[in-house]
Amino acid sequence: MTTSPASPTAPSPAASGATPFTAPPAYPERKRLSGTKVFFITVLGVVVGLFLFFFLLFMFFATLAAALGGDEIIEEPIVLEIDLRGGLIDSPTAPTLFADSPTSVVGIVQALE
Repeated sequence: MTTSPASPTAPSPAASGATPFTAPPAYPERKRLSGTKVFFITVLGVVVGLFLFFFLLFMFFATLAAALGGDEIIEEPIVLEIDLRGGLIDSPTAPTLFADSPTSVVGIVQALE
């Protein structure tokens, strides 16, 4: 006796009382964002992107300048001349709007290093 794999007279699952299988969604449904929220998220993304672009561009040129600058090689002897008649202060002060800061001991030591 032979049986056919799919006979047109076979009862369907719905006709026999069984419910057909439905696969669960691959991703859960999410609420849609309003147009205003999407706009502000886009604006924030553009601002962050521009900030990162200019920061990385600045870092690139700073690195390039540091790499190409190199060290200064001084071959001749150097003479240091300090005028002590005006006096020296211990630590440097911030320069004012119209005058430079006076010479300080710490400033001289830092310049020599």
